[in-house]
Formats: sequence, structure tokens, C-alpha cells
Amino acid sequence: MYNTIPDFLNMIISRLSDAGYEAYIVGGAVRDICMNRPVTDWDIATSASSEKIKEIFHTERLFSLKHETVTILDKEGVHFELTPFRGKSGITGDLMLRDFTINAMALSPGESRIIDPANGLDDISKRLIRATGCPQDRFHEDTIRIIRAIRFAISLDFKIEDNTIRVVRQMCSDLKTAAPERIRDELDKILLSSLPSRAFNLMLETGILRIIFPELIKGYKMAQNVYHRYTVYEHILKTVDNIRPEPLLRWAALLHDIAKPYVRKRLDGRWVFYGHEEASAKLAEKILKRLRFSRENIRDITNLIRHHFIDYDFRWSDGAVRRLIKRVGKDLIMKLIELRKADLVAHGINNDWRPYMDDLEKRILEQTKRGLACIDIKDLAINGTTIMQHLGLPPSPEVGKILAALRDMVIDRPELNTEKKLISLLVPIYKSVLGVKKFPIQR
Repeated sequence: MYNTIPDFLNMIISRLSDAGYEAYIVGGAVRDICMNRPVTDWDIATSASSEKIKEIFHTERLFSLKHETVTILDKEGVHFELTPFRGKSGITGDLMLRDFTINAMALSPGESRIIDPANGLDDISKRLIRATGCPQDRFHEDTIRIIRAIRFAISLDFKIEDNTIRVVRQMCSDLKTAAPERIRDELDKILLSSLPSRAFNLMLETGILRIIFPELIKGYKMAQNVYHRYTVYEHILKTVDNIRPEPLLRWAALLHDIAKPYVRKRLDGRWVFYGHEEASAKLAEKILKRLRFSRENIRDITNLIRHHFIDYDFRWSDGAVRRLIKRVGKDLIMKLIELRKADLVAHGINNDWRPYMDDLEKRILEQTKRGLACIDIKDLAINGTTIMQHLGLPPSPEVGKILAALRDMVIDRPELNTEKKLISLLVPIYKSVLGVKKFPIQR
């Protein structure tokens, strides 16, 4: 057990002890040690105040973002969070205010026992998620624990204890008051689990999903068409399960068909979803803004959703492949292929699409890795300065329009991407793009 504790953490506890304060490893670290799982977060509870912690460790790199919590960094940048005891009853009182019994244990490297007032070890052996003490009290103290119960149950493959799950159902509407950023953080962690669909199905069954993600429920039991074996809701979750556990990909998968229930129409006896890509991108943007995602993340996720419906066949020209790369961007194009493959797997019908998507992926790699694709304006053999010099133009939007027109030409005819050939095209492009008959005297 003690071999897993970093030397830096032993130093922290020893220094607090030498200063006359109690200090214990607490929370998920103790749980993971007891379960022989790798520890990713180190938390220390201490009788020292946050001011005393800062004083004792003034020679170390530290910061304080959370109320009362001081974070100390070791040489590698690993975070160790130190928090004064909660309540007024020392370490036992602190532990009894923690969310679940399996997280309500403490360990001191100088002792040979686990401090376990809530019987967390017993619940680990029974594979149970049980609220510490009264579930209503724990969830009133922090509403986000309602979702966290689901996350721990799925990530650890535990069952939620009967009374705790009953209170989850009763109090799930309290999540309306939870900070959107905290809901997002819990969903992030759920989406990175091995089978996120299990968590979403449990959130559906307990009523949580109705509060935090009502758009997803719209597709529940909603049939699609002959190209799909599953309902809209099932298809979305199977897409999530089948894509690489990377945040951007998992969120794009979760939202890629989110607007299908809003655009579904009956045509010639079958269901159609015309324009669902654009509609889903727009609805996804609203959801992501509600959850306080960054502008960059919103841009990338909606970009993938907007272009995910790739209807490729072997007759596509190289120019068509390059235009796809241009629309999506070099940084996202391979992620788009991953999304489309997971989407097609989740159709649940057949694998006839595999040769097509494998061929498209191969052609994209050929275009990007060998430098054949002029996708961005910066890939052109000339720049704006060259255009201004040859056409006598000042810095202006017109220069950007000419660069964009050159880029579009080179996408179809990459052999034009030389300085000499592009310069020879400047005058006719200036006339056609800007709709002028005269142009500045060339310099």
C-alpha cells in the first residue's frame, strides 16, 4: 500500500506533522489504493488552516483557486491538494461530510490502518455506491453529487445502493440550480468512460437526463429508416461508445444527430432527416454554450457535426477530396473520418461502407502528408505582399479575396501553385473576382 505513495506526498505530511498538525491522505486516492487502481488525484486533509499551509510550504510552488484549498506542485507539475478539515470533529467529522462512503476514508503513511467511519471498505467489497450518512443531506450540500453517483457507478462498475438511488430520483430536479460548468465537467468524465451509454441510460432512468439534457430524450424510441437498425437515441449512444475516448470526438458523437427529431419528416412512406447536419450543428452550439464550453471547442465540435454526413464514392476527384479537407480543416479532417466511421458502425445494418471510407481516408492522407493539397491560403506559393506589389494595391479586403480565389483554383489544379504561374493569374483574377475592368498599374 505505502509503496504507491509519492515521496513528495510523504514530505508534505511529514512537514505538517513536524509543525504540529494532523494530515491524512483522503478521498479517491485512498479508494483507488484499496482497489489496486492507479491514483490520479492526491488530496490531503489537515488540521492546519489554509494560511498555515501557505506559511509552512512558502518555499514550494503553490496556488489557491478553490475556497480554503491550497494546491502544491512537485517538480513534474503533479498537483497535491491540501484542505483544512471540514466540520469541527477532526478527521472523522471531515470524512462523514464527504459524498460517498468509498470516498470517505483516510490514510496516514505513519499508521497501519485505514480510518473508515462510514464503512467504505465494506461497500467496496460489496461494489456499492452509497451516500455517506443521509443522502438528502449530502445532495443538498452539493447538488452535483447526484450526477457523480452515476459517474462513479459506471466508472467503477458498481451498483448504486437502493436508498441512495431513490434519493437521486427524488432530488434530480435540484440539478436545475447546478452550475453549468460543473455539469459539463461531470459529463466530460462520463464521456471518457469505456461505455458512456450505460451512464446516459441510467441518467435517463433516474430522471437526470430530463433536467440536464432534454434534447437527447427527444430521440428516445424515435424510429429512423431502413438505413438504421436503432432509434435516434440508441444510434447516438452507440456512436459515442464506438468512437475513440477523446473529449472532442465524444462530444461530437453525442451531438452529431441531436436535431434529427426536429427535422424528421414522412416522405413517400419513409422517414427522412434532410438538413439534419446543419440543424444539429446549430442546436449543438446552443447546448455547448449553455454548458460554458470555450469558443474554440464549440467551433471544432460544430464543424465536425456540420460535415459528418460524408456520402463518398470512388468517383470523387482529387479536387473534391481537397475541397472536403478545406471545408473541415487539416487539423480536424482525420477526426471527421473517425466520427463518420463510428456513425456508420452505429447504423447497425452492414459494413458495406468500409471500403469507401478506407479509400477516402487513404486519399486524404496522400493529399495532406505528401504536401499535394493547397488547402489554406498560407499554402500558396505567393502571399498578400506579392499581390500588392504586382497590382499596386494597398492592404485591403480585396487582397484577401484574390488570395481566396487563387486558393480555390489551386485546390482543383495544384500544378498552378508556383510563384510564376500564380503571378500570371493576378490580373484576370483581379478583374473577375472584383468585377472591375480597370486595375492599378502593375509595379
